[in-house]
Order: sequence, then C-alpha cells, then structure tokens
Amino acid sequence: MSVRVTPDPFCTSEPDATETGGVILHATSVAYDGRAVILLGGAGSGKSSMALQMMAFGAQLVADDRVSLTRDGNQVVARAPDTLTGLIEARNVGVLQADPHGPAPVVLAVDMDRVETERVPPKRDWSVLGVSLALLHNSGRGDFPAAVLQYLKGGAIAPDAVPDMVAPETLANAAAAKPVSHTAPKRKDD
Repeated sequence: MSVRVTPDPFCTSEPDATETGGVILHATSVAYDGRAVILLGGAGSGKSSMALQMMAFGAQLVADDRVSLTRDGNQVVARAPDTLTGLIEARNVGVLQADPHGPAPVVLAVDMDRVETERVPPKRDWSVLGVSLALLHNSGRGDFPAAVLQYLKGGAIAPDAVPDMVAPETLANAAAAKPVSHTAPKRKDD
C-alpha cells in the first residue's frame, strides 16, 4: 500500500525560491554523504532537536527553520536560504553555528507531527515539485535519529520485501530449549 501526502501544510511562498521554480518550507534538513532528509512539522515538533541528534552522529546541517527546495531533473535539492546558512536553533540554548553541508538531493521526508504505529510501516510518499519522495512518520523512539541516519547511509528495503521477523517469545523458547554457550572455546595450547 502506498500513501501519498501533499506538502501543503508545510509550504510557504517566498521570492527567492519561487523565482527559481522552487518552494521554501518551514522545515529542517540534514545530509550525510550527499543524501538529505527533510524534517517536516509544526513549530515545536522536534525538527531541530532531531537534526542536532543526527549531527551528533555524523550528519551535517543543510538548513534549519526554512529549507529552500528546487527541482533538478528527477531530484529535489535542499539548500539553506543565504541568511540561515550554518545556523541551527537549539531550544533553551540559543542559535548555534554548524558546518553547513551545502545543497543536497533529498531522498527522504520525515513528518515529525505524525507518530508511527506500525513496526514495519507501509510505503508512504510525499510529493513536492512533482517528485515523489519516501516518507516516514516520527517513531518517537530514542533510536529514531540513528535509524534515519542509517536510512541516509544505506537506504531501506520495501515493506513487502521484509522477511518475517522472529517474535521475541520464539527466541525465548528457543533459548530455553537449547542453551547457548557464550564462552570462548579453549585453545589447544591452554
């Protein structure tokens, strides 16, 4: 199943983007190795906090608070408006300086306002500037920033291609039935 979401709640119209055929969103974007994620959501939804956590794991800031998106062929490219390059707001700390990544193609969108309830979510899309991008909902879990960073590093497989996961009770039953030794085998010269 594919769910299509339109960007209307997040779009604004500002001259520097619309002159180039793009849009400026109230959003945040970070990138890793030339692949960007755009974090969408209302004020206080955790976009900057998520970006800061991802930056602590090695991502670089593309833009915070406002992200300029333009289309380049079949890709959407994120960049910071000139006045915001290298700046990110940390709530209750202030505006911080960061090494900016520069423009990067967006490969993933995250809706920080929607909470994911599925263990393996269905394929969702977000369409902007006529390009369809993969969309995730905020898991609300502590490992979510690391998971999104891993998505930037290695991508994801389609939900219908995910192998059946082993249920925790199956693992517990297997461990009880067949004990596993966690000690290293002795070497011959011991």
